Amino acid sequence: LVAGDDAGSKLDKAQKLEVLRTALPRYKLTPPRLHKAVVRLRDAGFDKCLLAIKSAAKNPWNHGQNSSGWKMDLYDYLFRNYEQVEKFADMEVQE
Repeated sequence: LVAGDDAGSKLDKAQKLEVLRTALPRYKLTPPRLHKAVVRLRDAGFDKCLLAIKSAAKNPWNHGQNSSGWKMDLYDYLFRNYEQVEKFADMEVQE
């Protein structure tokens, strides 16, 4: 996918809004988190962000099943930069 391009998306606008609506109750959308989400959606695009989230969600390690009990934070870890989103999105594509 081209950064910021939703051309190949299998979700229509209503489905995309539903994904975002259901994710909102899980996190308090503070101004810094909103800023990170907006920046990532602009530079990576909705499709790549969604692929990255799906990829991260599949790995139990990201949910605390590791020796330290560390859990991935969507905004602080996954959305910290474009490269991180790209890395996780590429994992989803390769599977």
